[in-house]
Amino acid sequence: MSTPSPLFQPYQGAMLLLQNRIVMAPFTRLRAPGNQPNKLMREYCAQRSGAGLIISEGASHSRSGLGYARIPGLFNATQATDWGEIAKAVHAGGGKRFVQRMYSCVRPTPRVAAIIRRW
Repeated sequence: MSTPSPLFQPYQGAMLLLQNRIVMAPFTRLRAPGNQPNKLMREYCAQRSGAGLIISEGASHSRSGLGYARIPGLFNATQATDWGEIAKAVHAGGGKRFVQRMYSCVRPTPRVAAIIRRW
């Protein structure tokens, strides 16, 4: 009988216990119309909750940090609630999740800014 790979063994860090050592790298999907986390994002993350840790796509912490359309925000109460629902879905599957904070560091031209708001 072979020894199970350490990859599938739990990991205990200083402040984090993971069900395994698999980490899902950050991803950018541009699926947040109105910069609002949503059911599609929750489903996507829940389907991958078997990973020990999921690092989310970048979430802007302010409206001025939105450099392009359809990235999720984390700058109002509704967005925070919706991110919480995504976290609950991941936790229900045994996984853990971090939200990657992102700031685009660009200020779009007024024309591009108008397009971003409409998209």
